[in-house]
Amino acid sequence: MILLGLLTAAVVMFATGLALRAGDFTRLADMQGSGLYGLALQVIGLPLAAMLIGKGLGIAPHDGMGLMVLAFAPASSSSHVLVGLAGGNIGLSRTLTAWSTVIWLPVMLLAGMMAAVPAVWVVALLGMALNMLGGLWMGRRDRVRAGRLEKRCALIGSALTGLLMVVTLLRHAALLDLRLALTVMALAALAMMAGLLARPFGRSIALTLGIALPMQNLALPLAVAAITDVGLPTALYGIAMYLAAFTVLLLSRR
Repeated sequence: MILLGLLTAAVVMFATGLALRAGDFTRLADMQGSGLYGLALQVIGLPLAAMLIGKGLGIAPHDGMGLMVLAFAPASSSSHVLVGLAGGNIGLSRTLTAWSTVIWLPVMLLAGMMAAVPAVWVVALLGMALNMLGGLWMGRRDRVRAGRLEKRCALIGSALTGLLMVVTLLRHAALLDLRLALTVMALAALAMMAGLLARPFGRSIALTLGIALPMQNLALPLAVAAITDVGLPTALYGIAMYLAAFTVLLLSRR
């Protein structure tokens, strides 16, 4: 289980590194506040909401810890496709993924999560940093080859993430309760609604954030959970976040 978790994180983060470009970072300065709004919700709003919802519904302490590891996860690159289908701003989605990924480790340190969950160190070093840097290096060296490789790695990473979700759900099915299910559904719904509230920035921005904010990079918290056995909230959230994202996709057709 631990090896599967680290392998999943490694493949997903290598694919993320291959996909990112310098413009995904510099674009933040040209977004007239929408990028900062989305990033603030991603980095601060989601963890705060997770803590309040978890405490309010009285979930078990180990589930609360797993929920916080999930809430601090960066935005998922999987959202880019759905944002495109909804007619959203793919550039904003890529920028949210880029920045929330590179500041994930500093944010976890500042929030005290590294001390609370030491397994994060293992995932950060073996599953994230080395592989993402390798992807960035290859992307800078040969963009054409990196582009082809990124598609394959993204598919493999998605398959491994799905497999890890299913395994986690099966291992911890006996621990599932209504309060935890309601917690993850409420968090995904709140993230979606917070994104849609960006309507003053424009319809495409609201659709983008409505999809991108609920969609967390599940590979990292699932890899942590594979070591610490706090993965049930993340596995359940994987279902809830796609329900939220597809709801926005349906709304975009109206």
